[in-house]
Amino acid sequence: MHTVLVLGGYGFFGIRICEALAKDPSIRVVIGGRNAASARAAAHSLDLDPHSGVEVDAQGADLPRRLAQLGVNTLVHTAGPFQGQNYAVARAAVEAECNYVDLADGRQFVVGIESLHQEAVARGVTVISGWSRPRRATKVHRVASGCRRKPRSTNSLWSLYRSD
Repeated sequence: MHTVLVLGGYGFFGIRICEALAKDPSIRVVIGGRNAASARAAAHSLDLDPHSGVEVDAQGADLPRRLAQLGVNTLVHTAGPFQGQNYAVARAAVEAECNYVDLADGRQFVVGIESLHQEAVARGVTVISGWSRPRRATKVHRVASGCRRKPRSTNSLWSLYRSD
C-alpha cells in the first residue's frame, strides 16, 4: 500500500485531493495539518480510518522523522500560500525519502525547487512543484499514485515552469 500524506488536507484544495486519493484502494490517505481535530474531522467526512487525520508541524525540525513514523511514501503539500515559504517541507520529504508534490503557484518558488535536484536524485525520489491550478490539483492523485516506483532517470525533479 502506498501512503500519501496530504499536508493541509482539510483545506480547500487539500480535501479535494484527499477525496480523489481515497477512491484508490491501493493508496492509504493521511490527512495532516496544524489542527489535529480538523484533520480527524476531514478523515471522518471521507470515511477514512480515524487515525488517518493527524497533526503535523510542517515547519518542525522533526518533520523527516514524523514522515518516517507515519510511513509516508509521497507528501502532497497544499498548505500555501507558497510565496515567502522556504523549502523546509520539500527538504524534509527528500530527507525522509518521500516523493514530494506541491500546489505552489509562485513562479519564484516553483523554479527555485531545482535546488533540491541533486539530493532528490541521490535519494531516488521525485519532486514536483507547481501543481497549482484547480483542474491539476484534483488530478494530483494520478501523480501521487504514479510515484509508487523509484524514478528510472536522473531527472527526478519537475516544475511546471521549467523551460527544458
